[in-house]
Amino acid sequence: MRGDVTRDRLLTAARSLFVGRGYHLTRPQDIARLAGLGHGTFYLYFTDKQDCFLAFAAAAKEELDRFLQPRVSGADGLESYLSSLIGGLIDYVAENPGVLQTAVGEMSAIAPEEAVDLPRHWAEGWARGLQDAARRGAIAGGYNLNIIGAIMVGAIGGAVAAASRGADRKDVIANAQRFLIRALKSGEETGSGASTHAIK
Repeated sequence: MRGDVTRDRLLTAARSLFVGRGYHLTRPQDIARLAGLGHGTFYLYFTDKQDCFLAFAAAAKEELDRFLQPRVSGADGLESYLSSLIGGLIDYVAENPGVLQTAVGEMSAIAPEEAVDLPRHWAEGWARGLQDAARRGAIAGGYNLNIIGAIMVGAIGGAVAAASRGADRKDVIANAQRFLIRALKSGEETGSGASTHAIK
């Protein structure tokens, strides 16, 4: 149990430094010092800085999942699901400035094979979230939900960025939700070769 507390201290310090300074300007000894621990203690829990960053990114993913889950689980229908998802992401980013941006942006620079691919994780999760709407006919036929999930990452990321730049939260949610619903409900079979395959 004590080891978990020490690791949590190191991860809390790492999160602060990775977000504040970036990956390349953060050193293991800085993480240990901010955590109030000896430099050698860092290496009892992480093999190197990259290992620590991967742990930070994985923790951010899990934290966001826990943050969003109660919001989207109570959603009743497509409109409610999208509003809850978009609003939840806006709120998480406001409460945890820089965390997702750092986890996604710095990951692309590090790019280890075992990296946590946050955009893919979100795309797959949101595609699964749309499956029920697709089964009920609330989404037009001809869509591949895998692709739609990836598109939603960009669209919702843009909505979150607009809110972060000062756009009214309710206005951002309403516009993003309306945009996505119109796209998802419009035109049966708008292109050739489209499919409705969902995440396997």
